[in-house]
Amino acid sequence: MVDIHREARQLENAGREFYRAQLLQNSPIGALPTRVVSTLPAPTSERERRIEVSVIADTLIYRFVESPKVVNEGPERSSGTELLAVSPRADDVVTSVFELQEEERIVGELVKYSEYSLENPGEPKAEDISAIESVLNVKDLSVSARMRTRMEVTEFLEGKLEAGDLVSRNIDRHLHRESLTQAENHELRISVGEP
Repeated sequence: MVDIHREARQLENAGREFYRAQLLQNSPIGALPTRVVSTLPAPTSERERRIEVSVIADTLIYRFVESPKVVNEGPERSSGTELLAVSPRADDVVTSVFELQEEERIVGELVKYSEYSLENPGEPKAEDISAIESVLNVKDLSVSARMRTRMEVTEFLEGKLEAGDLVSRNIDRHLHRESLTQAENHELRISVGEP
């Protein structure tokens, strides 16, 4: 599982370094270039994904972008470019990256189960439920979240729940767990610093 907050802090550090470097070069604020601070895996070899940072009105702006791979860096680079997320907060962009990558990974794994209820009438097999739970990384979740996920996996295998709903609910649970972990860490730091 990706540590979203750690990744976001690294992205923010890269953004601040970029901003400081531009200020040291005395670049006019409106003329600051965009810098690619991270390249990411894309769904096909003809596409590329990246996180860019730029400065707009004295604010660092992070963008999650997907575009066709091009050999040269000419004006045609912007054609076919999709803006997948944009925010002044690195956390927002990293969360969008996580959501999209997890969705693609899980959907790819669930394809083989798309006709499961037609091919296997009756109760889903325990090994199939376990296999999907493994894909969903339920070991990272709380006991109650694991129980809800098991119920939803069973509904999915019975044809009662769409794959997209299973995927989005699972991603939401992981993001919720991540935010709780971050809040607990913050609370721990505060209490350790108290007399």
